[in-house]
Amino acid sequence: MLRNFTIANQYKIMTFNFYRYFSRKRIAMVAMAFLFTVCASAQNFPFQGGEKLTFTIHYKWGFSADVGTAAFELRESEYNNVPAYHIFADAKSNGFFDGIYKVRDTYESKFAMDDLRPLWFHRTAEEGNKYTAENEMIFSDGGKTIHTKVVKSTRPPVDTIAHTEEVTRDLMNFYYYLRTMDLEKLEQNGEQYFLGLLDRNIIMVGVRVLRHEQKKISGIGKFNTVVVGFRMKSYKLDQVQDDGRFSIADSVGGEKDSIIMWLTEDENHLPVFFSAPVTIGSINGRLSAYEGLKYPLNSLTTK
Repeated sequence: MLRNFTIANQYKIMTFNFYRYFSRKRIAMVAMAFLFTVCASAQNFPFQGGEKLTFTIHYKWGFSADVGTAAFELRESEYNNVPAYHIFADAKSNGFFDGIYKVRDTYESKFAMDDLRPLWFHRTAEEGNKYTAENEMIFSDGGKTIHTKVVKSTRPPVDTIAHTEEVTRDLMNFYYYLRTMDLEKLEQNGEQYFLGLLDRNIIMVGVRVLRHEQKKISGIGKFNTVVVGFRMKSYKLDQVQDDGRFSIADSVGGEKDSIIMWLTEDENHLPVFFSAPVTIGSINGRLSAYEGLKYPLNSLTTK
């Protein structure tokens, strides 16, 4: 059971105590106990090397338009002699919107092929005319020790080591790990809690099944889907205190679903649509192209 989350850097050492909130929130203990029962075995991961997905990104605020694309490519590789999946992802604005707010973001993540434990993550971001960022994370101890480096144009650099008794995932790793979850058991057992890290942010995530519905995706067809909601809250590393007041369950309690994702109700658990608020307006993404799927897309009912 996760007890402590320790942040160590050149300035201070802080402890993230999880024990108290688990005692207050027994439902969180139950959810954590089901962590491995809701996930598929290594032999049954719903993806394989060679899978490629492209999403069209749509923005809405006063006007409504397709503003860019996000592309994902999953390869088979290795990291320090460990067989690994290697995900390449890039998001970019296009056409007219490059002149308004140009986006060129790239993500890479490597995670072990046997159990999806995180190994390495790298992100670069170029947004607007001035903002740039680079983040590298190196995972060890099964994803329980993370060395994170952050360089941003808007603030001093960060070089931090975090230690935890729970696997802490980067965002790309979490996205693929999510697809391995047994959604029927998730629906029965309730909300599942996860811990993530991006830049200098601790991200608390609660995942739950909201409903089942048919979802029409323009240009592809209508799918039977499972709709999953994400409740998330982010804290800066230097906000972590040693008084035990932070917790996954308590931290996301009362939060609205900040991201909603539609996953195909078949063996692929393929995301076909998502929606999320942004600082101004909202964005959504719809699947526009795919190839290299591991299983037949049986959830596609009509084209």
